Amino acid sequence: MQVDDERYPSGVSVGHAPSFPEAEADLEGKVQTLEKQNKASALLYETLGIVEMRNGNLEKASGALKRALDLSPAEPRIHAAMGELYRRQNQEILAITYYENAQRYERKHATAVLGE
Repeated sequence: MQVDDERYPSGVSVGHAPSFPEAEADLEGKVQTLEKQNKASALLYETLGIVEMRNGNLEKASGALKRALDLSPAEPRIHAAMGELYRRQNQEILAITYYENAQRYERKHATAVLGE
């Protein structure tokens, strides 16, 4: 199913999800393709960062989330994801800083409130 939503770059489809490793590779491929076309998507980088973080690939997660933040510096979800990343790395001061940033951009951001 093709997505007709301004939050998603054109050509992104949603439907039957392949097995998780295939989905992750597919997502990474789409992120790289859009980057090469100068159509980088903060949402897709954020998603990739969260997937990598949940898989324990914290270095890859950091790179993806930092790129997402470069593309959309005022997006509270990305700041909250960065907070979670630093929390997982036991860097509590950085984690709190990013959770506070998320709250600054969206006062009642649930993840940021719970992360603190």
